[in-house]
Amino acid sequence: MNDYPEFKKVCNELFQAIDNNDENEIKRLKINALYTATSYYDIILNYLALEAFGIHYDFGNYVIPKGTILYRIRRLDKPFNINDLKEWTPSPLRHENRANRQGEEAIYLNVMPDICILETHLF
Repeated sequence: MNDYPEFKKVCNELFQAIDNNDENEIKRLKINALYTATSYYDIILNYLALEAFGIHYDFGNYVIPKGTILYRIRRLDKPFNINDLKEWTPSPLRHENRANRQGEEAIYLNVMPDICILETHLF
């Protein structure tokens, strides 16, 4: 179940940061607002509620600061040797996706492992 009192508290702080035009606090609180959830389902509900209130998430439209930990996830149908660079090539089953055209390689990364899991529909 969603932690509604915590979600409401973070949302109030987020709206205050928006009123104060505090970009760093806005970024921090937008993520906190998503993660007051206790399940992936609740993360989605929080996301939809915030979007309805005009809080938009533009995942992937910013410069990633040096030192940021990035996550990658993929469904594996065979054993995988993480140290073999040939294992990191694009899946032959995926010729074209959201960040590349056919014949171009792209690696999909995220700063949030939970979003990686959601995007691959593993649950």
